[in-house]
Amino acid sequence: MVSGVTAVVVTMFLRIYSENSDFNPITISQPQCPPGYCALGDYAQRTGSEAPSYGATVCLKQDNKLVRTPLKFTQIWSSEGGAVDDEEYSEASGAESGSGEESSFGPTGRSRVLAFWRAVPPSNQYTGLGDVVTSSYEQPIRSRYCVVHNSVVLTARRGRRVWVDNSGVVSLWAHAQSTQFLNLDLFVANGYRGPPADLYFRTIVPEVISPPPSGNLLIEVIPARDLNLLLRDPIGEHGYEDISVYVPQPPIGFVALGQYAERGIFKHGSAHVLAVKATGGGALVAHPIMYKRVWDTRKSAKTVESAIWRPIPPPGYHCLGDIATVAYAAPSTNTIVCLHWSLVRKGRRGDRVWWNRKSPLTGSDSQGSDVTVWRVGGGHDCEAPNTFVANPGFQTPSSERLLFKCVLRSNSIEI
Repeated sequence: MVSGVTAVVVTMFLRIYSENSDFNPITISQPQCPPGYCALGDYAQRTGSEAPSYGATVCLKQDNKLVRTPLKFTQIWSSEGGAVDDEEYSEASGAESGSGEESSFGPTGRSRVLAFWRAVPPSNQYTGLGDVVTSSYEQPIRSRYCVVHNSVVLTARRGRRVWVDNSGVVSLWAHAQSTQFLNLDLFVANGYRGPPADLYFRTIVPEVISPPPSGNLLIEVIPARDLNLLLRDPIGEHGYEDISVYVPQPPIGFVALGQYAERGIFKHGSAHVLAVKATGGGALVAHPIMYKRVWDTRKSAKTVESAIWRPIPPPGYHCLGDIATVAYAAPSTNTIVCLHWSLVRKGRRGDRVWWNRKSPLTGSDSQGSDVTVWRVGGGHDCEAPNTFVANPGFQTPSSERLLFKCVLRSNSIEI
């Protein structure tokens, strides 16, 4: 939450552009906001296309006068040629070609267009916070992005240079990390090697959602005998890893924090997942507002339809695990609950449960079907939910502090 504005943290991105070189790698991605929300800019990471470009930023809800759609975008730099004028651009005709297509660098140079843009606010009462990339000369889709009212804007600081073009004619700069303001993980583009002016580094005023005035959270451990098999990657003879996913069956009144995943086809006797129940009238738990698909079997050789989904919590709450389905449709939001931030602590990345690197059934036969499943661990002051999270690719998740969360340690928590 920011002052007067509803915000949600997102860790799902669509990769727009990447350069996978040894000396100057870059991946630029577009935040995938829930319906009714908009991004403040795109996300740039100093890594090549083989590594997941998943960081974290926020999307703002477009429901008041503090958040507006940009009037247009002005081009900062492009790899060649000129921009498409705003009056020539139509969201209906040019929607997907402007910012929905992944591009890359070929062996002899840039194989497609690369352009950087800056949002133009509808008036001088609003400010754009981050820049945007497209893989065409058409302007970005205005409705996907937003600018904010100056009353909720703070001055940030310039951080490190994320990337500079081989020719030195364009560079990307991050906002500096700080405990004094909200870190949005945006970037600012500049038309030469040096840094942009400090005035382009802005952030938004944070506002902490207070804990509920009262309430009681009961925690229940769902043992192995109450975990029902949902799906299983069948056993084979090729040395690949199998995975089994189980759905917890909690007692009446309790709702699970997620599902349980285990390597192999046999359920270990110590398998368990946490479930919770809120009493006393406090708003300690909430169902997710929607899901974002992390991975599915569409691009694999697997014949069984299955998918893994990331729950999107309402503002002020955290979800503690991903959800698998045996179809491509999103699961019900009533499947799990998310916890109020006051009950959540930073967890740790647990063991790698599974990846599909060698699987003939779920392994990649086209780009985009690689995935790794990780156990969600606990911390020194919090209980591990023992759920799982999935991360595209085979690398360790780059946003561990947001993906791995645990429950404040207690059998019964009172507020």
